[in-house]
Amino acid sequence: MQKLILWGFLMMTGLLAPAANAQSHAATARACGPETKCEINGGYFHSALPAAPKNAPVVIWLHGSSGRAERAVRANGMQRNFTKQGFVFVAPQGRPDPSRPERRGWNVTDGHDQPRDDIAFLTAVIDDVVKRYGTDPSHVLLAGFSRGASMAWDYACANPDKIAAVAATAGGFWEPFKPECAGPVHLFHTHGFKDQMVPLEGRKVSWRGVSFHQGNILKGLDIWREVNGCTGAADSNSVKDNHWEKRWTSCNAGSIRLQITPIGHGIPKGWSLDVIDWFGQIFPTQG
Repeated sequence: MQKLILWGFLMMTGLLAPAANAQSHAATARACGPETKCEINGGYFHSALPAAPKNAPVVIWLHGSSGRAERAVRANGMQRNFTKQGFVFVAPQGRPDPSRPERRGWNVTDGHDQPRDDIAFLTAVIDDVVKRYGTDPSHVLLAGFSRGASMAWDYACANPDKIAAVAATAGGFWEPFKPECAGPVHLFHTHGFKDQMVPLEGRKVSWRGVSFHQGNILKGLDIWREVNGCTGAADSNSVKDNHWEKRWTSCNAGSIRLQITPIGHGIPKGWSLDVIDWFGQIFPTQG
């Protein structure tokens, strides 16, 4: 089945088509963006481009539950911050919940399968963006909020080689926890100390008679510390501007930055600028 999905994607993007289709693909790239869907196998995304998208880094932004891709990619502060720093900003659209279509989310590993394989879908998004805009495949930043952050963790766990780094806020692994991940990551995780929607300590929840269990964020970070090879104490600790941080920088591979803020369930002010700065420190030739 996966081979059929991949074959369909290759056909749609022109990878199995004659070279003459290159002009057609270029026209499609120009046709979609902030207001027009970029259609791919399994769904669509919206995008906003910097002045020079060729060989640029990419940020894939995963919205929270009930979010809309077109809203995320319009000229808001986050999108402007990334595109001004040379990133191609991409917002894929989550799938409707089968029992409540107005709620759009992601098929995270929470013990209950949704119709779409979002690991495969996001891989298709990344591959399409690289071909469509000529971006740098080695500098893909996967970012997300709430359930989108959980999806970012899941994707990084399954396909760490497809992305350069992960920036997540207010969401992590759901239970059952994955026994292991495929490889190390550079992870910047931010969480509100007063978050009651996705509390740091985790919680059991019920939705329309179905039980779920949000994972304890610190236990989830232990999985990343194990796979990165940095299970000891953090290399640095700091308290600044009401942000508490721990950083693991001497991992065998990858790195982890944990930032705790005093807010509830939300994206802290200045978060995207912190992420851009962090990404630039890891990959100093970018941004």
